[in-house]
Amino acid sequence: MPIQSRYSNTQIEHVMRDVIDVLNQHQCDKQLSLMVLGNTVTEVLTQQFDPQQRTAVAQQFADVMLKSVKS
Repeated sequence: MPIQSRYSNTQIEHVMRDVIDVLNQHQCDKQLSLMVLGNTVTEVLTQQFDPQQRTAVAQQFADVMLKSVKS
């Protein structure tokens, strides 16, 4: 069963394009881009999730990330 999102593909792609544009504006290479994105994810986890939820959400995020890059 496919996962249903409350966000449209258009909304996700628009925000993603904005983030990529900022990384390009700052001429971020791949390492800096990943560092910034990782720190941003950490910021979202610590600011928007209760401490008891953070580890589970971080693990779920990591699992989805790994699935998305597997061939």
